[in-house]
Amino acid sequence: MIKNKESVRIKATQSDKQETLVKTLKERDLFRFYGTEQYFKHWLGIYIYTDGIKYLAEHGKAHWLIDEIVFYQKDLRIKNDEMLQSIQFWNLIVNKDSTAELICERDEGDVALKKDIDYTDFPLEKVTIYVQENVILLPSEY
Repeated sequence: MIKNKESVRIKATQSDKQETLVKTLKERDLFRFYGTEQYFKHWLGIYIYTDGIKYLAEHGKAHWLIDEIVFYQKDLRIKNDEMLQSIQFWNLIVNKDSTAELICERDEGDVALKKDIDYTDFPLEKVTIYVQENVILLPSEY
């Protein structure tokens, strides 16, 4: 019985630590990533991502964001667009009411697609992610 209480206490502590990590993610943290030392394979196996994207996903609880971007790669608006096959600029813009917009652009202001998100607890007001061929990366890693 003591082991169970100990287990619960450890899980609560781990959860508290994870919550603290999320709250401490700052935009400036992402600028420290230049290039990458290691690539990580997305669970679908087709796309890889950099150290900076891994940090963003883990510290911002944003694995869902990376999944959304990967899922959209099968969308005909992306598959049939030569420019988007070369490079994509994704912006997540979080509103004060915790709704958000996920926007894919060919170039600044040239919107290819947009998705409304009903709720997110993502800690930053805005984040930009690039997709170049099959690599997902932060702008500072480009």
